[in-house]
Amino acid sequence: MPKTKANDVNIYYEISGEGPALVLLHGWMENHNVWKMQIPEFSKDYRVIAVDLRGHGESDKPKSGYSIQTFADDLYHVLNELRIDKAIIAGHSMGGMTALVFYLTYPERVKGLILVNTTSAGIHDVGPMPLKETLELIRTFGFENIVEQYFAQIFFAPGTNEDLINWTKSEVLKTPQYVVEEALKAIMKHDVTGKLSRIAVPR
Repeated sequence: MPKTKANDVNIYYEISGEGPALVLLHGWMENHNVWKMQIPEFSKDYRVIAVDLRGHGESDKPKSGYSIQTFADDLYHVLNELRIDKAIIAGHSMGGMTALVFYLTYPERVKGLILVNTTSAGIHDVGPMPLKETLELIRTFGFENIVEQYFAQIFFAPGTNEDLINWTKSEVLKTPQYVVEEALKAIMKHDVTGKLSRIAVPR
């Protein structure tokens, strides 16, 4: 299992294919497996690096130290370990926030940004499941007990593949509740809307 030490935490990653570097960053509660359907296609043309952000998947799960900036700094160590000078960074949801902060912190290491289904610059407490309400529900009833409600919000299209939904639930439930809470608090604090004019790469 390939891992590298970043800020005293072991960060897990998987590599597929050859070519220009393409980094894949998962969303809140997820792990690198969320990209399993895309990696075979992407790896035909790219060297794909799918990373488990700290607390998720096969990476270490410290009790504290979670922020979008820390996720970005961890990625910096992964790229150094792999001797990758520049990469296209693709991020879904929380991974999109991480990708944007990585660019703002280490612009010389980014060839392009792909921001997938993410409020990458910042997020406001609105919508069918506001973040403050979600955090309170998790604390009150437990993460496992609100997963059904959460999935009803993200898989709402008629005819959505039930096997895909069940598999995604099983992956999400691998994430410890304290990590779910700490990562959600990191998302709630994230706001780089005032820095968007600094983006100067394809996106």
